[in-house]
Amino acid sequence: MLTSGNRGVAGNFSLSLEHGLQQAYAHMAGVPVTDPTQEEKTVRIGTHDVHSWLLRGHPNIQIIYLRLPDDSQPGQGYGAQTGASLAKLYRKEIYRITSTDGLAVYTLRDLRELIGSILHMRKPTDVRMLDHKGDEKHDHPDHIVSAKLVQKVVTGERVRAKVHA
Repeated sequence: MLTSGNRGVAGNFSLSLEHGLQQAYAHMAGVPVTDPTQEEKTVRIGTHDVHSWLLRGHPNIQIIYLRLPDDSQPGQGYGAQTGASLAKLYRKEIYRITSTDGLAVYTLRDLRELIGSILHMRKPTDVRMLDHKGDEKHDHPDHIVSAKLVQKVVTGERVRAKVHA
């Protein structure tokens, strides 16, 4: 997950979204959402520490959160994160972006390297992503930019996986 989904709201709003996503994955795996088989921790991928959630006993169910600021339409960001947005980073209007929890700072190159490291570590056979050809008038800019980043890394790193957009 690249962006936090915080919609510019400070505090724990994005954490409640993360917990909902985790509960959905646990439910789909047939694990009661109250089962203590979920593991949250910080992991190092390349040169960055990222927040990870893993459903123990299900090694293919892992969510990595970068917690980047959410984009407003048309990708301008919110005041709570000084207007920083993934779309602005992608368009080179800003040089770096800080995670909403303040624990990480990324450049566009950092994000590409991080995505590449994850793909090389996991060796996926399928990569599912949002529509990288989308239109910012009809979708959130961070959705489109996230997909474009993944698509460029898959192509540039020659990741041998079937891509689903």
